[in-house]
Amino acid sequence: MGDSVRIKISQDEYEYGIVDCRCNHRVKLTLHKGDSPLTILALKSKLAGLWHSLKNEDVLPLGKNFFFLI
Repeated sequence: MGDSVRIKISQDEYEYGIVDCRCNHRVKLTLHKGDSPLTILALKSKLAGLWHSLKNEDVLPLGKNFFFLI
């Protein structure tokens, strides 16, 4: 349609995507002034103490202090 891009997906793929998104989290890490950046492993270990279900999940950096928990 005009200048916009459209992608056609099936109803099954749409529903699978909705279910998949419910299991993922996006996190923004805010550090205090002077704190050194955390590594992925350090962040995962710190969050695992708060979220016990995180032990089997991966943490992916998205940039600018945003992370994606899968």
